[in-house]
Amino acid sequence: PEGGWEPGGTQNDIQAANRYAQDQPDFAGLWLDHIGDPTEDEFSPVILTVAFTDSLTKHEMELTKLWEGPLCVMPFDRTLDELGTIQSQLDDGLAELGYGSTFSDISVTENTVTFGVVLATDELRKELDDRFGPGVVEVQSALTRVE
Repeated sequence: PEGGWEPGGTQNDIQAANRYAQDQPDFAGLWLDHIGDPTEDEFSPVILTVAFTDSLTKHEMELTKLWEGPLCVMPFDRTLDELGTIQSQLDDGLAELGYGSTFSDISVTENTVTFGVVLATDELRKELDDRFGPGVVEVQSALTRVE
């Protein structure tokens, strides 16, 4: 906001807002950003960022009842559950494409899934964009093709 963030809560105070957010069907993610330096006996103040796919005004009103610190409520395209489903499909179902998976991970702040494979190809990237939408799955290759 104009003038910067004013401290108002610490990560110790986050639990009620966290429970509320995670109980919502359109919950897409939650994270903290620190403001300043911690004191000797307390964590530094934080900005609470919470993402949802719908009803942002309602969620912001509810969260301000539970959290007194700086709050950012933002829209995302996919819920955290949807990203988890995509991650499971990647972990379980791409053997038919012939790619060896090395890892998968959800990026809460980016609203994407990262999928590691032994050797990524343009064909794999296109297949994943076609299945899940452009940019939803970021492919990371352990090896680089040498031509």
